[in-house]
Amino acid sequence: MNFIAMVCLVSAIASGPDVRPNLDAARLLTGSFSFRTLVNGAEVGRSRIQVRRSGNLGNYVFSNLVNGSFSQSWEAVTSPLFAPVSARLSFGQGSAARTAFELSYHDNRVTGFVIPRKEPSKRREVDEAMLMTPWINA
Repeated sequence: MNFIAMVCLVSAIASGPDVRPNLDAARLLTGSFSFRTLVNGAEVGRSRIQVRRSGNLGNYVFSNLVNGSFSQSWEAVTSPLFAPVSARLSFGQGSAARTAFELSYHDNRVTGFVIPRKEPSKRREVDEAMLMTPWINA
């Protein structure tokens, strides 16, 4: 998943503290899921997505580790009702890994930091009110 797609995912998760009462995280299929990344039919990497329940609060942790040409890792944590708890994204592997952002959601605020990939010296601290966007029932 590229950076823009990840930002969209995090934005969707963080679109507000409202949750959809008809969603039930207990219905999630937890486990580890492996994928190959192909470009023009040739394998250029592999990824492992994990979905697990965590700790006493019953939060859910979604993570992805991508190796190869598009190496990155991300993690998003939600409450059992899919309210955002935290999100982070890093590009690269091992000692070459570089953090893109780490965000926490609490008390209708998002806090943390963002580091632009093209300008790593321009780390920006984040402390913003979250927009209160009600879910639209379809």
